Amino acid sequence: MLKRSIFYVLIITAAFSFEAQSAVSEVQGCNLKNGTSMDDVVALSEQMNQIQDGDGYIEKRFGQLIMQPIVEQTEKSEFDFYFLNFWGNYQIYGNDM
Repeated sequence: MLKRSIFYVLIITAAFSFEAQSAVSEVQGCNLKNGTSMDDVVALSEQMNQIQDGDGYIEKRFGQLIMQPIVEQTEKSEFDFYFLNFWGNYQIYGNDM
């Protein structure tokens, strides 16, 4: 009985692993230029969203996050903010390049 249970678990695990798709993400550490602020970063992000949500943009499975390093730090971060992009899979990522 134990062997049969292990066999079924292996079959189910294998079946689900073949269908798994890998999402792609990239994180960029960024610094603001003199005279710019986070408002400029948000404005750029909104422009990117308009392009990627537009009719001419085929792949609708893209996302982005703007993150500021404010979690308890003992020293200042080397970056002002982090920009995270993510795609649904490698095919979409490749189409964006």
